[in-house]
Amino acid sequence: MQPRRRPQHRPSLPLSVCVLAAAGAALSLTGCTAADDAAYPRLVPMEQLLAPPAMPAHAAEAVADPAAVEAEMRARAAAAEARARAVEGPVIDAATLRRMRAAQAAAQAAAEAAAEAARNAAAQTGAQTGAQTGTASSPPTTQ
Repeated sequence: MQPRRRPQHRPSLPLSVCVLAAAGAALSLTGCTAADDAAYPRLVPMEQLLAPPAMPAHAAEAVADPAAVEAEMRARAAAAEARARAVEGPVIDAATLRRMRAAQAAAQAAAEAAAEAARNAAAQTGAQTGAQTGTASSPPTTQ
């Protein structure tokens, strides 16, 4: 039989957690000093919290005549809707659109014609180069 080995001494996990928690609590309490009491928000009486809000100075017209302000706002909304309807239609009139499409078609046809001419010129140049180097036909060889 082998002798029993003694376990090495290790601090227990619950003890470590308790020490860390106590240190955290101590650190958080150090922030609660009398100097910080001034930064705490002042308490407001309940009557003041429940009172109707005071209207700001720039809203005096709305307080005096709310119907007039509402009518003005409705008129502004109607004007904005009219401007929105005005831009719903086509931005480019029909005659200008026809001219633009015709010019686009002409430009596309010219580009295709130029590309075709370039291909034909390249083919002709290749045929002429082949004739000059003798690759088109070679003379018979005598032995």
